[in-house]
Amino acid sequence: LVDLDSRTVLWAKKSLKSVPIASMTKIMTALLAFEDVDSRADVSLDMEIPVTRSASKIGGSQVYFDPAEVFTLRQLLQAIMIKSANDAAFLVAEHLGGGDINTFVARMNQRAKELKIGKSKFHNPHGLPGKNASGDNIASPEGMALLAERLLEFPEAVEDASTWLAYLPRKVGKTPKTMLTNTNYLIKEKVPGVNGMKTGYIRRSGFCLTATCERGGRRLVAVVTGMPTRRERT
Repeated sequence: LVDLDSRTVLWAKKSLKSVPIASMTKIMTALLAFEDVDSRADVSLDMEIPVTRSASKIGGSQVYFDPAEVFTLRQLLQAIMIKSANDAAFLVAEHLGGGDINTFVARMNQRAKELKIGKSKFHNPHGLPGKNASGDNIASPEGMALLAERLLEFPEAVEDASTWLAYLPRKVGKTPKTMLTNTNYLIKEKVPGVNGMKTGYIRRSGFCLTATCERGGRRLVAVVTGMPTRRERT
């Protein structure tokens, strides 16, 4: 638990130990996307991104893309930050990587070094597990706190992360819209000041959460990992 304004660590336990981070990975994916919007002339939140066949095949938490669909980058980021959609994270990474997912993953690892988030390793942009533990995305709780601090600089990211319910419009299929429900139950329970940031779960990570909060004029970030249940995480 860190006070971001004073850089005071208010509570810590094994904060430097690298552990599987599951979908908390998407903080880095979203960060690179928002940074690209700021720095690249060819990237904007309104840009349209066609769904690829490879993105439509990603499993786990998803919005079930059809290869005939097209979404704006902003819509995809909402699916990532609210619904924790793996297929949306893959599609954004694939597109911003110039069609090569590995190019984007290399950027994730490079950005982690630049931000000095400790002993981290990214293998994919969504956080799904590898075939074994060596293929899982990992970072330390301290590293996740630093990463969340950087993403807080982007208002749209905070807006999405603090939204409990939204809808993704669909132009293909029988359903006109897909409901996006936030996986962070601190948002649903309206804990004062909580405005994000990202949950995660795979078997090897347990239930984890990077939570951001503005309260009493202070900016706080809390990171928990390895919880046995969603309720205990919350």
